[in-house]
Amino acid sequence: MKKLLLLLLCVPLIFITCNKEEGSLFSDGCQGECDEWERCINVSMLPSVDMRCRPLLSIYYSGYWNGQLNIVDDLGNSFTEELLNLNPICAKKYIMLPYPLSRSAFYYNNGIYPDTELNYLDLEFTDPISLEFIINDSIYDPFVESIVFYQGTGQIKNTNGSAHAILEFNCEYFFEDHTFSVSFSATR
Repeated sequence: MKKLLLLLLCVPLIFITCNKEEGSLFSDGCQGECDEWERCINVSMLPSVDMRCRPLLSIYYSGYWNGQLNIVDDLGNSFTEELLNLNPICAKKYIMLPYPLSRSAFYYNNGIYPDTELNYLDLEFTDPISLEFIINDSIYDPFVESIVFYQGTGQIKNTNGSAHAILEFNCEYFFEDHTFSVSFSATR
């Protein structure tokens, strides 16, 4: 009986691992149409297989990021703040990270929802393998309480799956003849 059960479990695996050209019962559904910023994944919630191209970065925006923001000016003054419940938006090569506050925290502090343009920091990914990104974006900065232009780089470091990923970036900006260095590290 155990051998029969083992056989019944193994036979479907043989069919699943066959290539389409070899007569597999399952096709990839994407038919090789995914680009370097997409992955062919099963989107079906049912036992059936429904493979579709989905943004590579989508596994990093389902869930909230929590981290620590550090800003230091060229005089040695510093600002540190915990940023919690940042729920990003994803597009093919971009993650738009609510920054420096989540929409709900901004609303709680100010009684209105933030301007979408100035409340999201655009992370433009340059490499789909290393998950490195650049930042060239105007954003409201809480240290100087003004809109500034961030320039810098960062990376998503995936340690044991997307649920344990670390997002880090370092930027600089200039404000009133001073240079400010920004570092941020967040986990999910």
